[in-house]
Amino acid sequence: PLPGEFDNASESFSISGKPATALIACTYLFVASYAPTFGPVSWIYPSELYPLRVRGKAVALATSANWAFNFALAYFVPPAFQNITWKVYILFGVFCTAMFIHVFFMFPETASKTLEEVENIFDDSTPGALRLIGTPAWKTRVNRDIHHTESGNVDPEKLATLNAYHAEDNTTIPPLSDEAPKV
Repeated sequence: PLPGEFDNASESFSISGKPATALIACTYLFVASYAPTFGPVSWIYPSELYPLRVRGKAVALATSANWAFNFALAYFVPPAFQNITWKVYILFGVFCTAMFIHVFFMFPETASKTLEEVENIFDDSTPGALRLIGTPAWKTRVNRDIHHTESGNVDPEKLATLNAYHAEDNTTIPPLSDEAPKV
């Protein structure tokens, strides 16, 4: 058999009764919590983080890494179930908990921010921007006085008031300029 395949019925297992009900409930709970959170975010977040000049390559690299780890999991899980059985769920639970804590405390919020604002957060030449990395998402917010239209146009006069700031000390990241980025 190929690695990760069960070669006979004795290597697979059957669960019945309350453990089976718990397994089904936990599976539904996982899907219900993963589908609206980390599922789509793992595809959207990388595309928001990188500047335009490297965005395509960076997202391709992030997608490749995502698929490489999914492929590795396909080979890891069947032998893991064979060797450590139900403890595989504990292993995944520990990793999911660690990932939740890491993301909750270390990833800056990008919702409702323009791509330029997100780029300013990671731009080390912008005073105070890098300190937002590691700031919990609920402590960063956007102060907006811009009116977007259906076409996505932004009033140029209001563009100067667009800024992001750190909620604890109210220091602002410099507003965006109307100048084209230097390449």
